[in-house]
Amino acid sequence: MLRIDYESASQFLLEKDNFLVVCHACPDGDTIGSSAALVMLLRKKGKTAWAYCPDPIPEKLVPFAGNGIFTKDIPQDTVKISVDVATPAMLGDKQEAFGVFDLSIDHHKINSIPCERLLIRDNFISNAEIIADLYDELSVGIDKDAAVCLYAGISSDSGGFRYSNTRPQTMRLAARLMETGIDFAAINRQLFDKMTPPVLALMKAAYGSVELYYGGKLAIVTISKEEYEQSGALDTDLDEIKSIPRRIDGVEVSAMIRPKGDKAQISLRSNEYFDVAAFCREMGGGGHTRAAAFRTEGTPEQAKAMLIKALEGRL
Repeated sequence: MLRIDYESASQFLLEKDNFLVVCHACPDGDTIGSSAALVMLLRKKGKTAWAYCPDPIPEKLVPFAGNGIFTKDIPQDTVKISVDVATPAMLGDKQEAFGVFDLSIDHHKINSIPCERLLIRDNFISNAEIIADLYDELSVGIDKDAAVCLYAGISSDSGGFRYSNTRPQTMRLAARLMETGIDFAAINRQLFDKMTPPVLALMKAAYGSVELYYGGKLAIVTISKEEYEQSGALDTDLDEIKSIPRRIDGVEVSAMIRPKGDKAQISLRSNEYFDVAAFCREMGGGGHTRAAAFRTEGTPEQAKAMLIKALEGRL
């Protein structure tokens, strides 16, 4: 794998054609918006390009997927680009379908995706910021359609510009995108304010399960298999739940634990000083400094006991 800069990445994109841009499973606004904007960029340069998501795109993210951008099939003989995909596990059950990517574009601290080339900016809060830089590198203007996708990506991964790794450059780019005439308020409502009945059902269960440990520095929400299945929620609905324990005054690390196949998934968030990405790497997962996850054997209750023990003396 060769780490490359914007100039080399742009040259690669200009030299090749017939691209497939792949986002991660259980998609969020950043992976969908970034992938759609990259396809728009490639098409503006006269290239054939499509985007693919391993999971169905949730309804709330459809407005940021562009028109005629995503394909439901995996075309053959394409130049494969992963976007916002840090590990093979983030491809869900499609891990074996892609092999080695020709290019990976990412902003996670640790990227273990098999790839020939890696363009990474691990100090960027969103992958969308990297795609915006590629627009500039290739001298392509960001129109309103692309701006909608890029703004959704930035706002999604920054928590509406609330997270501590939001850079001044992030805010300047957001202002630039707003100047194209996008309805940024509507985008934020779509991302953060709309709630479906399944999400409401899960929220009720989540609030009822909150437990505090280590003097209130650790907060855990546990979703049982029965609660998850009865709610009718999708994996993509769970972002609403992950933020619940993080909001409690005095909490440094928050966890949402829920079933994932025959394992338990632990999604961690931190507020000020604890590096959850480093902790999750110890456990075989990964992510960002303030948002990361891993999977472990056992039920959610067993995973909770393991997590409490693993964090003893660390908060």
